[in-house]
Amino acid sequence: MNAQKLQEHDYKRGMMPEATPTPNHQPDKTRVVRHVEQRKKKSLYSIKSILVMSALAAFGILFGQLYLDSQINRVHYEIQELRFHIGNQQIANDQLYAQISQLSMSSRVMEVASEHGLSMQGGNVIYIQN
Repeated sequence: MNAQKLQEHDYKRGMMPEATPTPNHQPDKTRVVRHVEQRKKKSLYSIKSILVMSALAAFGILFGQLYLDSQINRVHYEIQELRFHIGNQQIANDQLYAQISQLSMSSRVMEVASEHGLSMQGGNVIYIQN
């Protein structure tokens, strides 16, 4: 009777007896064959999700590269603009230095002094710089 209950219990669990015991055989020698279904291992990500993530990553990298290229071009433009302004300012500075040297010539100083009623004693002009 115990062997019959054991068989029913094993049958419900998915185990099939290899041979059914007969009253002539002892129930302890019954072999049970178990049929175990192998489950497929599930990967963490499916192939489809990996492809989608790869496409998104490629799009992100492409967008990032385009953004960085535009920023680099903007900086180059600003550099060229500043160089242009520096060149213009150097030209203006050179013109002002030429005007300063022209106005500070000794003949010019003597002319301005005589216009204001100053006379020259000894013929020496002394330059005083701040």
